[in-house]
Amino acid sequence: MRNKAFYEVVKSTKENFPLRYPVHVRRVLVPQDRSGDCWLNYPKREFVIRVDKKLPQLWAIDVFLHEYAHAMAWNTSKKHDDEWGVAYSQVYRNLLELWGIETKKKVAKLQ
Repeated sequence: MRNKAFYEVVKSTKENFPLRYPVHVRRVLVPQDRSGDCWLNYPKREFVIRVDKKLPQLWAIDVFLHEYAHAMAWNTSKKHDDEWGVAYSQVYRNLLELWGIETKKKVAKLQ
């Protein structure tokens, strides 16, 4: 299956960080000035995340995590503020754990 890792990350992220509204993720063509976007569809009460389908799978995963962090921090701002940064670090940590990359030992070595 094409994009298998991408959809595994989407599933894991949605399971581990549920939001108050459903999240719909689409790999589609997006405007050339962006790699993806996120918005809240108020009438349907759902988040929509679009990731450019032309991106390589690993880049698409990174864009998805970036946009999902926006959905997690939606109440504060659409910008890259502190709450967005915390959300982004949480979803990225989930990715590392999903892929079996041990981070606790690496952090301990740095201290």
